[in-house]
Amino acid sequence: MAAPDRKRGRELLEQQWREVVAGAALPDIPDHIRQAIAQLIASETVAFSYCLPTQLLGKLTDHRLDALCLQRGDNGESQWDPRGFASSVVVPWVRDNQNVLGKSADPYVSNPLRQPRIRPDPPNVRSNMLPLWGALHDVLSEAQDRDDPDYTKDVLRAVLQVVYEKLASQQFEYPTLGRPSLEQVLYLAGKIVDASQAGEHAMSVVASLLSVVGRRFGLWDRVDREASTTTDQASGMVGDIECRSEGRLVFAVEVKERQVTLADVRSFEAKLASSALTEALLSGPAPNPAESEDIRERLRLMWRQGTNLYQHAIEPLVGILMSLAGEAGRKEFISEIGSQLDRYAKPAGRLAWRDLLNGVLDGASEAS
Repeated sequence: MAAPDRKRGRELLEQQWREVVAGAALPDIPDHIRQAIAQLIASETVAFSYCLPTQLLGKLTDHRLDALCLQRGDNGESQWDPRGFASSVVVPWVRDNQNVLGKSADPYVSNPLRQPRIRPDPPNVRSNMLPLWGALHDVLSEAQDRDDPDYTKDVLRAVLQVVYEKLASQQFEYPTLGRPSLEQVLYLAGKIVDASQAGEHAMSVVASLLSVVGRRFGLWDRVDREASTTTDQASGMVGDIECRSEGRLVFAVEVKERQVTLADVRSFEAKLASSALTEALLSGPAPNPAESEDIRERLRLMWRQGTNLYQHAIEPLVGILMSLAGEAGRKEFISEIGSQLDRYAKPAGRLAWRDLLNGVLDGASEAS
């Protein structure tokens, strides 16, 4: 009887997951296989959602294995123990990813999988389980019949893509820092902004900062924002973020991840003029050196005309305001970032935030 190498299995699973999270192209597999995968991962029967990736990963780890085998046998090198493989390889991975397939320390011990082999119509199972058995058999029998490692890898990646999409619909459980220091908060904010795509993380950090400041200092009672990909015309907002007090707009913010340009200032100036708002912030890295004096002059002109537009990078804002907010405010800020990412960020960003927090807790980061 063969046994898939568990260390190798963990490495393959992590490798394929990293590629899915990074946005790798969807594999070319038959539509009916893709539909069966979606049916199984969406199933409320935990055994089936665990069984599919386990069987595929086992076969990818050692292609001599029978993808349809559920129990040890005496039929040579194709027989194996998927139950032990699942418990030691797949279960810990699922636990590290918000229990996206359901909570189970030993998914193969349940009644549905107490069969020697996967069949479309196994005996002694409830009739409502037969569609799941059929879907499982469709996916795994195709992989077994083709006996092609590249195809098995493609199907596993398609499974992980569906898992990733399922993860996107769930709120993450982020670890909690008991006493976050200013250094830790600056590290976390800087790292999550660095990991940003299309401005989604930078906007989440700034919106979180403004939410905490508003509550702590009584400056405003509501902070509104749109997704980073929403255009100004579609949102109808003056800035990327708007702060309101008793319904009245009192402060607006534009968030940039690249160097601020004079064109950015002029564009925001026009929106502020149309709204009659006089207090606003343009948050982004230091201006383009070639335009820095022109930008300063434009800001001075706006002030003389009655509009206060401030330009600050995110990190100095976080440093100053989180010094004033104290430990309680910093804890609130970290929690607020998680809430913002849950609502607006892709799963990759939420995973990055969780991993950053874990790194600080574990003492593995430079800010620990």
